[in-house]
Amino acid sequence: MTRTCRRCGHRGPESEFVRGNRSRCKKCHSAQNAAYNKKNPDALRDAKERFLVRHPDADVRYARRRRLASYGLTEDDYVVLLEQQNGLCAVCKEASEKTLEVDHNHETGAVRGLVCHSCNAGMGSLRDDPELLRAAADYLEKAGVRI
Repeated sequence: MTRTCRRCGHRGPESEFVRGNRSRCKKCHSAQNAAYNKKNPDALRDAKERFLVRHPDADVRYARRRRLASYGLTEDDYVVLLEQQNGLCAVCKEASEKTLEVDHNHETGAVRGLVCHSCNAGMGSLRDDPELLRAAADYLEKAGVRI
């Protein structure tokens, strides 16, 4: 059975429409949700907080599912890595209040270790390029302390 989107006029199979609301295609539904969320960040934050009150372990369960789907890491694999690193970030060697993130090679998908958010963001900002990371370190050492 085919449907027609009331917003954009797209005609297609039911699988391309939002379940429970077959009058809009998934593309229009997503665009409308994104626009609402952009205009109402406080409502989005409040909804997330209400959800986490009802489901306090939701973030943990989501992280576990994502690690398995994205990197093939089971919870046991993650714990082994964490123990090998003594619970510390593989880069800065500091403990983190938050769950350590999985660092991986973006070309091969191979897991390299667990890192804190700051180290992960820093490496990612420099495109995981060792030469850029060395250049940044050299720059900081040469620049010294600024007043």
